[in-house]
Amino acid sequence: MPHAIIEHSGAGRLTVSDQVLADTVFAAMDVAGLFDSEDIKVRVHPVTASHNGAADYTFVHVDIRIMPGRTSLQKKDCARRVADALHALEGGVSSITVEVNDIDAEVYGKIVV
Repeated sequence: MPHAIIEHSGAGRLTVSDQVLADTVFAAMDVAGLFDSEDIKVRVHPVTASHNGAADYTFVHVDIRIMPGRTSLQKKDCARRVADALHALEGGVSSITVEVNDIDAEVYGKIVV
C-alpha cells in the first residue's frame, strides 16, 4: 500500500511511454514523504476506447488508493505533486487528473506469498 492506478488515453496517443508514466508517478509519491518507497505500487492501464466531445482529447488519470490516516492537506499535497510531475513531462496530454482515496480498511484483504 499505496496503490496508484494510472489510466490514460492509449498507446500512440501520448508521446510518453507507460514506463515513464509509472516512474514519474512513483517518484512524485516517494518525494511526498507519506509512504515507504518499498510499499508504493504503480500500475498503468491504457484505455482502448473512450469518448469526449473534443476530437483530439488525451488524458491521464491517476487513482491513488491509500490506507486511512493521512490528513486532507497531505493527500492534497500528494495529488498536486503527482499532477505537477506528469504535467512537466509534456507528453501530449490534454487533461491530467489525480485523486487520492482512502481504502476501507475493514473490508480490504491482502495475502502476501
